[in-house]
Amino acid sequence: MFDVAFENGLLNLARTFFEAAQAPARACPLTVASPLVVLYSAGREVTGFLADAGKDRCILANADDFALMRLLGGVEGSVISCGLGGKNSITASSIESERDMTSFLLCVQRGIYDLYRNFLEPGELVINIRGADIDINKAMLVSAAAVMCGAAHEKIKNMAFLPV
Repeated sequence: MFDVAFENGLLNLARTFFEAAQAPARACPLTVASPLVVLYSAGREVTGFLADAGKDRCILANADDFALMRLLGGVEGSVISCGLGGKNSITASSIESERDMTSFLLCVQRGIYDLYRNFLEPGELVINIRGADIDINKAMLVSAAAVMCGAAHEKIKNMAFLPV
């Protein structure tokens, strides 16, 4: 089982999502050494973390936060961009958001490796999150992290939970 480090703004959502998806990983704060780091915004927590981040980590980053992407420009190692723009490695399409549900297609635009070094082919995965209206960028990041940890697609495509 892997530890996946999330910044505080994503941690509770990630813990709930990973548990509901039965992901073979544990969502942890940025202070935990982890092969996968998930970043949403360019706050003080992230800036301090990046000063000590090693090049052996894979960073899954919200590409729609331009300040974050500028910070990551000088980082050694693998950065996987996740955002609404078509040039990102992971995107979302067919987005529908209502009061108690968020649904979208999680699109892997170019092949990437998961934490087990399995190659993930480009493709789409239907994500339906019932019980909450969640920011699409947060939903994309947490869903992509679950996929990269080897969570079964059947487990994450129809989530039903109430975020903390």
